[in-house]
Amino acid sequence: MSRLGETARGPKGRMRLAAGAVLVVFSVLLTVCGPGVSQERDDDAGREAVVALIPLRGAIDYGAVRFVERSLETARKAGATHIVLELDTYGGQVDSAEAIHALLRNVEGIKTIAYVSEKALSAGALVALSCNSLVMRRGTRIGDVEPLMQLPWGEPKGLEDLAEKIQTELRAVFRTNAQQNGYPEKLSEAMVTKELEVLRVTMDDGTQSYMFSYEFDHLPFSEKAKVAKREVIVRAGELLTMTAQEAKDLGFAAAIVKNEDELLHFYGLSKAKVVDVSPTWSEKLAGLVQTYSFVFLALGLLGIYVELKTPGFGAPGILGIACIAVFLFGKYVAGLADAIEIMFFVIGIGLLALEIFVIPGFGVAGILGILFIVAGIYLASLPFWIPRELPDFQRLTTWAWQFSLALGSVVVVGFILARYLPKMGLPGKLMITAQERVEEGYVAGRREEEGLEGKGGISVTKLRPAGKAEFDGRVVDVVAEGEFVEKGERVVVIDARGTRVVVRKA
Repeated sequence: MSRLGETARGPKGRMRLAAGAVLVVFSVLLTVCGPGVSQERDDDAGREAVVALIPLRGAIDYGAVRFVERSLETARKAGATHIVLELDTYGGQVDSAEAIHALLRNVEGIKTIAYVSEKALSAGALVALSCNSLVMRRGTRIGDVEPLMQLPWGEPKGLEDLAEKIQTELRAVFRTNAQQNGYPEKLSEAMVTKELEVLRVTMDDGTQSYMFSYEFDHLPFSEKAKVAKREVIVRAGELLTMTAQEAKDLGFAAAIVKNEDELLHFYGLSKAKVVDVSPTWSEKLAGLVQTYSFVFLALGLLGIYVELKTPGFGAPGILGIACIAVFLFGKYVAGLADAIEIMFFVIGIGLLALEIFVIPGFGVAGILGILFIVAGIYLASLPFWIPRELPDFQRLTTWAWQFSLALGSVVVVGFILARYLPKMGLPGKLMITAQERVEEGYVAGRREEEGLEGKGGISVTKLRPAGKAEFDGRVVDVVAEGEFVEKGERVVVIDARGTRVVVRKA
């Protein structure tokens, strides 16, 4: 037998292997996924201008916040005079977008340029308009920032008021961006709230302005008489979403370009030193885990389940532990998991292993193990301990649905494997299917000990509560019920099943 097989024998060996595998996988990930290295494109090292290119693609989440934070710090250290934030996103979490908005607002002495290379929708539009200037590639679009308030259990009382509160805060953020960066305020708000109808009003002297329809309705008659033309730009019931050309015509986009080089030329930066700040391997992994987090979790739990049903310690257990380690590592890189979440997870697995391999039956250790594991998953998946606001409850319900889906997948796949895998030739040989039945001559322990019930004897060791007692000249392992028993006291057997003999003082 291989050394691995020998080491995996017994509960302690399997527990050591499992703990060692978790540490090895996590250590390798931490070692390999170190800080990223920025690449420089030096068109003219003698030029003073330095441009930092930061790509922000995929979902706007906590991983994106950590990436932007690191990238801005890298840009500062590189002496960047301009930051180009390339955007290609359908959006994501509003609070994460607001965090990136705060980071961009705190950039001092560096001009920030949002470059929409594909799309900047929902939370992506908020990030784009947080920059000092906006440039769009041909065929791209931006807009539609209305926060979704749908909850799985329906619409609770007061939901509309809460939704309006969130929209009010978002409109304030968009107004601030518009005022600071020169974007049309009314149109910016129309990206958030679809009930707002926006008009473009042209006066007799040729001046133009945007206003809401209710504002136009309340204009004095003398002002309305000076209006030469009135156009509806955003209809009530619609959210403002613009193509590149529309964004330029409406005063959002400074330019429409074909590519990155044309963007640099537009700002007179063709000969500037360009620093590419790319996501590290660990940040890419974190993004992947954030997207498919509960797939990794389900595979991890399934691998451990299959390992418990197979002899020795092999591929299923290693795969399960690796998936759980990747799940935790992705959350760690994204800034959601910390030492306490990882500790909860390890303690939970340790208690479950203790319950399965050491303690007979299923009791306190098993229940505590499950609670620790669920707590670790919960804390590693959510940025709060207790939900307090509506977005928190939305995150919580989403997590509950995903966790239930992952757990349900493990149960269903585990049932299928247990039912059909033993019949599948070579894979079936990996499953423990043999059963020792009493009718076939197998017994649980020594049958003669079951005849001790009611017999009296003497304890030959202290029973705290386990120990040994002598009955008719034979020494037997016993467990005392109730109070402890001192050595030499008389005891009587109250239960004897298989190898378990329970006694109490006579």
